[in-house]
Parts: sequence; C-alpha cells; structure tokens
Amino acid sequence: MAGKVTTYGSEAFAYLSIQRDAILDTAQRLGLSAAAIAGAMAEERDAYARHPDRNLWLDQRAQGELASHQIIVNQLGIVQTLGIADSSNPGLKIIFPVLLDVGFANFKFTTAIRLLERYSNEWYPEPASDPLNLKQYNGNYRQLLLDMLIEGNSVTPDPAPTW
Repeated sequence: MAGKVTTYGSEAFAYLSIQRDAILDTAQRLGLSAAAIAGAMAEERDAYARHPDRNLWLDQRAQGELASHQIIVNQLGIVQTLGIADSSNPGLKIIFPVLLDVGFANFKFTTAIRLLERYSNEWYPEPASDPLNLKQYNGNYRQLLLDMLIEGNSVTPDPAPTW
C-alpha cells in the first residue's frame, strides 16, 4: 500500500536548506530523527508560505491579544479544560488566539507551551540542564510568543520569507 505523497513548494525546501545545521543539532541533542523534524518544518513552512498576508495578520493578532503571561495562562487553562488545546478549527482560533500558529515556522502556540513544559519537567528536569536554552521561558509565555515572532529567533528556526 502506497503512502500519501505530499509536495511542498520551493520555499519549504529553501527553508530546510537554511536550517540544516539547526535541524541536525536539535535532533542530536534531543535524540530525535532529523528527518522527522525536517518533515514537520517543511509542512508548516509551506503552509505559511501559501498564505503570507493572512499569516502575518494572525501573528500580529496573537501579539496584540496575548498581551501578558497571565492572559496566556488563562486562555491555555480554558482550552485545556474544554479539550480543544490541539484544535485547528479556525473559529476557535479567533476566539482563543492561544491556538494560533505563529511565526514563520507556523508553530501552534499551545504546542510550543506544552513542549516547553515537557522539556523543563520531563526531558531536562535538572535545573542546570538546558541544552536548548529554553527554560528562560518558564513563567514567561509572553516572551516565548514574542521570540517566536522574531525573524532569526532561537526558539524556532525562521528565516525571512523569500517570496
């Protein structure tokens, strides 16, 4: 049985090429498959590149509405209680901006928070253990969001678009 074939635009492949070293380094540090990381990144980068104006507008919306750590924690609590923290429903994303995919890496913000929590509490629980320098965002989800939106940030690879 043949698997699903997905094609990506040249933007996605250019993005992966630029991020090659970061992908390999992250895979090695975390013991993950570089191919899995690259595949996920290609998928999200391609999605962002297909609708750049809409995605830039949504990034600005997230930045404006998620104005503090406490607002983010409150929204996160609501979507977790409702069981919709992984939802891709556009209507829910309008109601709860914490569900938006943000930055050029098009990364769902609730997923970023969940991964940060796992990184800090399960994968690298020792205080001095922080190979990706992410523990700085514990208790500061607003800064995590802002850094995810900055070109060339250290949270998610995200070169400027070339379209």
